[in-house]
Amino acid sequence: MKRALAILFLFFSIPAAAVYVNGAGTGQALIYPYYTTQSTDGNAFNTYVTIVNGHAQQKALRVRIREGRAGREIAGFNLFLQGRAMWAAVIVPYTDGGAFLVTPDTACTEPAFILDTGLRYLSFLTDSFSGTASDGLGTGRDRLREGYIEVVEMASFPSPMPACDALIAGNTGTVAAPQGRLYGMLTLINVANGMDFTENAVALDDLATAPFFRPAADPYPSLAAAEIGRVASFVRNEKLYRVTLPSGLQAVEAAMVAGTLSNELVLDKATASATDWVITMPTRFYHDTVITSPWLNAAREFDGTFRLEGMVTPRNGATVAMTSGCGFTCPGGFTTVNIQANWAASVLGFFPKGGFQPAAGAGTTAALGSRNGWIVPVPMDPGGGSLEMTYRAKSSFAIGYPAVTLTASTTRLSDGAVATENIQLTGLPVVGFMARTFSNGTLDCGGAKCQGNYGGTAAHRIRRIVDPTSDRPQLMQ
Repeated sequence: MKRALAILFLFFSIPAAAVYVNGAGTGQALIYPYYTTQSTDGNAFNTYVTIVNGHAQQKALRVRIREGRAGREIAGFNLFLQGRAMWAAVIVPYTDGGAFLVTPDTACTEPAFILDTGLRYLSFLTDSFSGTASDGLGTGRDRLREGYIEVVEMASFPSPMPACDALIAGNTGTVAAPQGRLYGMLTLINVANGMDFTENAVALDDLATAPFFRPAADPYPSLAAAEIGRVASFVRNEKLYRVTLPSGLQAVEAAMVAGTLSNELVLDKATASATDWVITMPTRFYHDTVITSPWLNAAREFDGTFRLEGMVTPRNGATVAMTSGCGFTCPGGFTTVNIQANWAASVLGFFPKGGFQPAAGAGTTAALGSRNGWIVPVPMDPGGGSLEMTYRAKSSFAIGYPAVTLTASTTRLSDGAVATENIQLTGLPVVGFMARTFSNGTLDCGGAKCQGNYGGTAAHRIRRIVDPTSDRPQLMQ
């Protein structure tokens, strides 16, 4: 049974540029899917972040650190980067239970960071979710310890960039449109545990053809800026699809919509392996008060949750479908497993059958120690395998998928033939990755003792679904 939200948008002339996720990893905006200062086995993570300007022109960037529950901004600043320059910083836990950012780099920031012993510091604040801004999801400083990062290029400087004092005073001189070629990485490192997880930032390109620079105190420059184009593009079925949306923000969302997320599970007993999946909704914050995104509206359950379905395949076993529950409408061969990813940045922690298997529900994950975690007991023996997951549509008793009806301009890649098609873009705008661990404990290394713990990551493989009747998730097949 399929239940989809159908919204048909009117279309006008399509401009040349179109927002898209650049698989080459460079763009005008970057989404870092996750940062953390949480702990595993009593040892805290630090998150190292780099931002690289791959263009010869200087840039003005808005950097926002967002906490992971609702995506509220907990730190924000303008960063001015010279051509070809790289900026690096690390997010570390604070003794009061919160977190802060520290950098040795001298690039101009507005506001200026606190300088102490040669390092520059920026505190994370609870103002956006405490006091009169409380959203009911917690007001403590522990909420600062994990989330995600958003970087948006506001403008470039075709001539020499003014001095830092002038930039902070708002005297920017001539600014031009964003030029792109931003890229960056994040590294979650736990020194005491010997774990290191590294992922590239997701790059969005062709957002704007006009500058939208603002001082740091102005909240305007964001993924919802009016200067961002309303056209999104992506490739599927050997075709280039271009769709026009009511706003630039919805174009950003359309470019990131994933019909399914696929990745690996490593749960071997011999190495005490654990696997976590980070699943981040980077635009959820923009619909914080009233969910107006058509995709999020289609997927948000009546009880306010976002549920997923999955198809798990062990290395040497039969595929098993997992569902949050579909009552008497469930097809045969389904296992009921409640899977929820309710936060702006959620982490799913997987446990196999055999031995201790916790019940599904909110909890602390094993690999990353996320407190925004959801424990998923998977119906497979310890070992490994693959998993494909998709968000289900707003329904308590039916298996369906959030979908939005659009009209697309298409170009067939094989011969350049153009057409206009009605499509259903299925899924949610999400980004993320898998993190897995291998723990061998303390080893004998030539008479000395050394640690035998390792970690690795892989970005989720996404599948775009533009026609659910013939290209639907495997769960429905």
